[in-house]
Amino acid sequence: MTIFKNVELSENTEFRLESLEVGLTSKCNFKCEYCCAYMKDDSEVLRGDRVIDIIKELKYLNRVKLSGGEVLMYFDDCLKVVDFCTSREIHSQINSNGSLLNKEKIYELKNAGLKTLHISLNFTNAKDFSRFYKVDETVFDRIIDNIKTSVQSGLDTVVETIIFSETENNMKEVCNFVYDLGVRKMEIQYGVPTIHSGWNKITFEDKLSEVIEGIIKNKKDDTQMFFSCIDITHYHEFNSRIDELNQKGVYFPKCIEGKKQLHLHSNGDVLICELGYPVVIGNIFSGTSLDGIFKSMPEELIRFLNDHNCQKNCVYQKKSEVTV
Repeated sequence: MTIFKNVELSENTEFRLESLEVGLTSKCNFKCEYCCAYMKDDSEVLRGDRVIDIIKELKYLNRVKLSGGEVLMYFDDCLKVVDFCTSREIHSQINSNGSLLNKEKIYELKNAGLKTLHISLNFTNAKDFSRFYKVDETVFDRIIDNIKTSVQSGLDTVVETIIFSETENNMKEVCNFVYDLGVRKMEIQYGVPTIHSGWNKITFEDKLSEVIEGIIKNKKDDTQMFFSCIDITHYHEFNSRIDELNQKGVYFPKCIEGKKQLHLHSNGDVLICELGYPVVIGNIFSGTSLDGIFKSMPEELIRFLNDHNCQKNCVYQKKSEVTV
């Protein structure tokens, strides 16, 4: 049975494209400092039909993530791709800020076969949310209603929270708030410095370790937590402390960027890793074949695989279970 982060939790070490993140647009109704990862002109924009043609060529693909910008600005394209993925038994996921949804759209996506609705949420009140994202406070209430509706619909609903300077002291509050919304899966992501904008409001390593341990201690038994992009230098010591907490449903997925996952941008550019390493290794409008990219690897991809075996892959891997 396919689960959230199934590719990252797999033990298969062969380089092949199993997950594709498709950024249908760079446009967004928010202006997040830590995002807008790869802002380029949308003059040549992927649409649903072209994405489907690309997916048809990828024989190992088992997950498609639709993202942006705010991908739901192109709702009909999302619906079309989700429907096709369902027909091919490919796990479909939408990464969104959740602000453009409503009950009707959520159920349309569910009925089309969407597997995972992944919504970002870093704050627990409209005032802080509005201040940080520079949007009206009513947007926060709309997102909260949409998260509740998604849970009630039966969709696999995942809320992502980023650990950085704005959230590092409030993670327990955020996690409890998300739990009270009915969400039972959270992705906790480390705020990776982003070279595209100079954003660097990161949590330093000693504090990061403390924050993660606090989140795990506070975790409810019926919740799954997935910690992504965690970079801990003294990971053996960290592993031991996490093991001592003896919490089930805690996962530190492996980094698969450039190994099993690539990013396809709305202008056709193929990237290794949108946030941490936004290096372009081809363009589908210029003839790049995603199906053959691991057969005849571009030099930049070879360099990445040789030089960026980051310790994220070594950070805590719980062996006891992988729970559906």
